[in-house]
Amino acid sequence: MMDLDSLRSFIVFAEHLNFTRAAESLYLSQPALHTKIKKFSDSLGVRLYERQGKNLILTTSGLSVLQFGRQLIESTENFQATLTGGKPQASISLAAGEGTYLYFLGPIIQEFRRVSTAGLTLITAPSQEVIKEVMNGSAHLGITAATAYPEELRVTKLIKVPMVLIIPAKHLLATRTSIRIKHLQGLELIVPTVDRPHRQLIDRHTQAENISWNIAVEANGWELILHFVKLKLGNAIVNGSCSVPKGFVAIPFSDLPSTQYHLLHRPGADKTEERNILIQIIRKHFTT
Repeated sequence: MMDLDSLRSFIVFAEHLNFTRAAESLYLSQPALHTKIKKFSDSLGVRLYERQGKNLILTTSGLSVLQFGRQLIESTENFQATLTGGKPQASISLAAGEGTYLYFLGPIIQEFRRVSTAGLTLITAPSQEVIKEVMNGSAHLGITAATAYPEELRVTKLIKVPMVLIIPAKHLLATRTSIRIKHLQGLELIVPTVDRPHRQLIDRHTQAENISWNIAVEANGWELILHFVKLKLGNAIVNGSCSVPKGFVAIPFSDLPSTQYHLLHRPGADKTEERNILIQIIRKHFTT
């Protein structure tokens, strides 16, 4: 029989993937937690984590145990509340990027709050982290613009948004209805750091056409990039859903790929009324 105390400890470890921080959260010593997780792993007959470089990652079995554990603990707590005459506290968690919350999800969250009394946890994370949050059960739903997803997830297309160039309204290019990569030649651009997918997209397409441009500022996040645009430090290539600062215009690219947003969830997991309500609201807003 699975030891529930060890399962709870494993869940905390899996959330940190660091024995020192997880042990502190559990008020245990690091060696004691390490031994506890090893015994738990041995009792299940599977490896729950492995080392990848300097990092610890969950194995496929570890991820499955984490998902099961979260569902079991939530079901147990709800059952105990029912036994004592209380009402189970329904809750749902949603993972998305900061820009997705800022430009898309405000009305969705407002409508959900109007029609549901369930608790709502909003997790902010980059695209790949959103996928991980849904996979490990931290989030019931995720919205992201990643280009590849694990087969275990159900992925629904939501909306496609073009990439645009933000430039001053008095710029020579400002009268165009669309632009191409070649028009970036010689421009000062505010761009993300090289580790970000958006920067890699810009580099890949400009290098393919041998277009030279200059880095004005490196900054991550649409809002921060647009902040520096408003300070007139340079131009920017951003998601077409972003708010255009006063005195600037947004011109769509005809030869940069649009950003496709997707809704993610794990089939068969957490089939609650609250999740279904939120899914319906999301689909309604993204298709109208």
